Amino acid sequence: MMKGILFCIIIVSMSVQPALCYKANTHKALNSAVVTTKFSSSYLQSMLGYANVKQPVNGSEIIKWFENAGEQEDSIPRFINHFHEPISNSGYNGLWHSQLISGNPAPLWAQMETERQFPGGKFSWRDARSYFHTALTSSDKTKREQSLSNTFRAVGQVMHLMQDMSVPEHTRDTTHILNYTIENFVEHIASNGKNPYWPKFISLLAPPYFPIDSILLQQDSPFLNAPVPISNLFDAEKYDGTNPVVTLGSNIGLAEYSNANFFSFNTIFTDVPHPAQANVMEYEETDPATGEIKTFVTSAEVDHLAQTIVFNKYLIFGKTKGYTLEDDKIYLDYMQKLLPRAVGYSAALLDYFFRGKLEASLSTLHPSTATTISLMVKNSTPGEEMTGGKLALVLRYRQFAETTTSLVAPPPDAEYSYMVVELPSQTVPSASPGEYSFPLPQSFPLWTKDLAAQVVYQGTLGNEAGAVAVSPWIGMQRQPQEIGLKLPVSGVFAATTDSSPFTEIRVSVQNNLPDGQTMTDGIISLYLLYRTSKTNPFLSQEVISLPSAGYSLIKVTENNMRSIPASSPVEFVFDLSAMPLPLWTTDLYLYVVYQGTVSDGVTTRPNVTVAGMLDISEPTPVDVFNNADKICIKNQWYPAGSPDAIALSDNNNDGTPDLFDPYAHTIANIFAKASPAAAITPASASDFTLSSPELLAGGEFRRLGYILTDYNFQYSVLEDWVNVEPTDSWAIIEGADQYPGTAVKNQTDADGTYTWPAMYTIRGKQMWWGAGVVFDNDAYSESPGCDWSLLP
Repeated sequence: MMKGILFCIIIVSMSVQPALCYKANTHKALNSAVVTTKFSSSYLQSMLGYANVKQPVNGSEIIKWFENAGEQEDSIPRFINHFHEPISNSGYNGLWHSQLISGNPAPLWAQMETERQFPGGKFSWRDARSYFHTALTSSDKTKREQSLSNTFRAVGQVMHLMQDMSVPEHTRDTTHILNYTIENFVEHIASNGKNPYWPKFISLLAPPYFPIDSILLQQDSPFLNAPVPISNLFDAEKYDGTNPVVTLGSNIGLAEYSNANFFSFNTIFTDVPHPAQANVMEYEETDPATGEIKTFVTSAEVDHLAQTIVFNKYLIFGKTKGYTLEDDKIYLDYMQKLLPRAVGYSAALLDYFFRGKLEASLSTLHPSTATTISLMVKNSTPGEEMTGGKLALVLRYRQFAETTTSLVAPPPDAEYSYMVVELPSQTVPSASPGEYSFPLPQSFPLWTKDLAAQVVYQGTLGNEAGAVAVSPWIGMQRQPQEIGLKLPVSGVFAATTDSSPFTEIRVSVQNNLPDGQTMTDGIISLYLLYRTSKTNPFLSQEVISLPSAGYSLIKVTENNMRSIPASSPVEFVFDLSAMPLPLWTTDLYLYVVYQGTVSDGVTTRPNVTVAGMLDISEPTPVDVFNNADKICIKNQWYPAGSPDAIALSDNNNDGTPDLFDPYAHTIANIFAKASPAAAITPASASDFTLSSPELLAGGEFRRLGYILTDYNFQYSVLEDWVNVEPTDSWAIIEGADQYPGTAVKNQTDADGTYTWPAMYTIRGKQMWWGAGVVFDNDAYSESPGCDWSLLP
C-alpha cells in the first residue's frame, strides 16, 4: 500500500511540475532581458575581467547561465518552494491544500543557509554570495570559473523565484494543474515569435523598468529566517489583507501586489480578501470580432480582472452566475501589469547582488618591498557602510619564460596565476580612503606580465551580512625596489662613441629592504631587457622593434660582488664585452637581482630573490651643430663675416666692426658631460662623458656618441671658439654651459603608450634636441631674434 501511495505522489508531482510556475521560455526571456540590460559590459570588464555577457565562463556564455537558471530552478521538487501567501506568510500547502508535497515559503527558500537547499543543487542567495566570494578570491583558475558560473546560476534562480511572485497562483496558494493560467498565456507568447502578442510581450521586458523604492533594499528583512533585505522584494509586510491600496505603490513586495490585485482561477471572490466584490464593478463589452457581448469585472488596477459567466447548474434551480479568467483580454491585462513588475523586481534584485563597490589605488606607484603591498581603499557603495568584514587583496599575473638570451612573453590568452592575501575584521570607510597593508605570503615573481590587483570585501554592507564588494582591477607594472638603483655619479649608465655597442654598465646600488634586513652573501646579476629596432631609431619616425612580444635578454653575473650595503650606495660595474648591448636598442629596462641570504639579525632566510628595476633611457645621441657661420642681425640671418654683416656692425664707418662680433667661427675641443639632475658637474678637459678635439666647421653636424642615462638629467658642454678671418680681432672666452637634458624614450609602456624620439632638423640635419648643442653667434638687437627654421 505504501508503495502505491509513493508511486502516486511521484506521478502527481511529475504532472504538477510543468504547471506550477512561469515556464522555461518565459523565465529565460525575463532573465535575459534583465541581465543584458543591467549587467553592463563596463562592470564585467572592470570588475570581473570579461568583455560582455557573451563571454564564456566554465564552458558556457555568461548570459546562458542566467537564462538556463530559469529552467533549472523548476527541477523536481524545487518548484514546490516557489509559493508565498503574504498575509499568512505561508508557502505551498500541498496539492489542493492537503499538505501533500508542501514547500517552504519562497522568501525562505531563496535564502536558505549555504549548502542547505536540497535536492536540485545549492543555489540560494547565500550560496550565491559564497560562490561569488570564492570566484573572486580563489587562487585556482578552475575553481574561480566554477564558482563564478555557480554565482550566475544561483542569482538567476533567485530571480526566477522573484518572478514567480508576480503570478497570482503562487501568491494565493493555488495548485494549478491542467488549468489555463496567466503562465500558460505568457509561455505561448514567449515561445512563439509569430504570436500576435509578441511585440507587446517584448516591449514589456524593455527598460525603463518598474521603479523599486530603495527602502525595499535598505530596510531590515521582515523575516527572521530570511534576513537579507531582498525579502522585502518578495513581501515587505505592509499588506495585511485590509489595506489593498498600499499595494499599488513602489515600496511593496511583489507577492503583496499580485495577491491583493489579481485572481487565480479558483480564488475569485473566495476567502482571499482582495480583490473584493465591494471594490469592483461589472460592465458589458462587445467583442468587435464576433459581436459577442461579454460581462467583465473591473477594478481600479485592472480593466479586465475577470469575466462573469452564467450557466445552468441544475435546470430546476435556474441560472447561476460564476466567474472565469480564461479570456485573452483578461490575461493580456494581467501580463501588462505583472510582467513589468516581474522584470523590474528582478532587475532590482540583480542590482542589489552586484551593488558592492570599492575604490582602490596603490598608496605608492609600485610595491616598495618584497613582503608588503599597501593600497588606499574606499567604500564607494552609495548609502551603505562596510563594517567587520574580511578584506582580500587578489593579484593576478602572467609570467614570462626565461631562456639564456630572451624573456618569452606569454600568449594573450595564457592563463593567469593568482596570489591572494586576506585581512580579517576590517571596516572600510566611505568618506575618504583608508590605507591597508597586505603581507605577501611569498616572494613576488620577478618576470610578470599583465599584472593587476583587485580588492574584495566580504562582510556587513548596509543591512546585509555576508555581502560582497569588489574594486575594479588596477593595472600595475612590476617595478621592484627592494634594491635601490640610480644613476652613478658619472651621470651615465653607459656611453659609446661612433656606432659601437655598449660594453659596460655602471649603476649605483643600495639595499632598500625594510627593518634592517641585510644582503651579505648572494649572487648579484645584471639583467638588461630590450628589443632591437629593424630600422634606424634615431630619425623622426616610428620603428618596428623585435621581438614583438617579450624581450631580448642580457644577463651578467659578477662573482666578485656578494653583498649589497644599506648604509650608502655603491657603484657596480658590469662587463658586457661578451654580450654587448646593441646601439639600436629600444624598450630598455635594467634590473639588478640578488639571490642569496637575507637576514634581519634574528631570522636568516636562504635562497631569497631580491631585485631592483629601472626604466632607463634608450640610447641617446649627443649631437652638436656649428651654426656660427651665420649671424642674426636685427631679426634677419646674414652670412657671418659678409660685407653686410660687417657694415651693420661698423658704427663709425671705419671698416672695422665695433658694435659686436659679426665673424664666422669654427669650434674645437668639445667636451660634453652628463650629470644626475640633482648633482650637476660642469664639463672640463679632465671630466667629460664624450669629446671631440677635431675642428667643427661652420654648417657642420657631428654626433659625439651615445649615452644611457635617466630620462631627465643635466648636461654641460665646454668648447673652444676659433676665429676664421684674419681681420677678426674679437676674443671669445667660453666657459662650460649647462642645460637640462631629456633622454630618448623609444618604447611601448605597460599601458600601451608608444613613444619615439622626435628629432630636430637644422639646415637639413636631424639632431637630438634633448642632449645637443647648436653653437650660435650672439644675435644683435635680438627682438624677437631669428628662427633656425628660416636658415637657408
